[in-house]
Amino acid sequence: MLDINYILENKAKVKKGVEDKGYDPKIVERLLKVDETRRQLITDIEKLRAERNKLTKEDIQKGKKIKETLRRLEPDLKAVEEELKRSYIKFLTYRPKMFMQEKMSLIIKKLKNGVKFLNFLLK
Repeated sequence: MLDINYILENKAKVKKGVEDKGYDPKIVERLLKVDETRRQLITDIEKLRAERNKLTKEDIQKGKKIKETLRRLEPDLKAVEEELKRSYIKFLTYRPKMFMQEKMSLIIKKLKNGVKFLNFLLK
């Protein structure tokens, strides 16, 4: 299984590998785009939390404003993390239609050969 950091650092190599196996390389782009969004949200939330922690009791209004912003951003982060999980799972399990058709053709050929062999044994 490929780590997201490895995919990020070796984007061209991973895309080529995905394409060589007959998969759509756009799935790598989608995965990295979702990860980028997640990382940006984490950065924004951490900055707001740090700013909130520096506030004094006199900055109540600013603290409320930060709290409200965090209340909006944190569910967004959770949703993006779920999307990242789905994209990552899709990346790991993606099988193009053509690949599945080839696989089915091989299975059918093996079954036909097996039936021929069984018929030979039963005679």
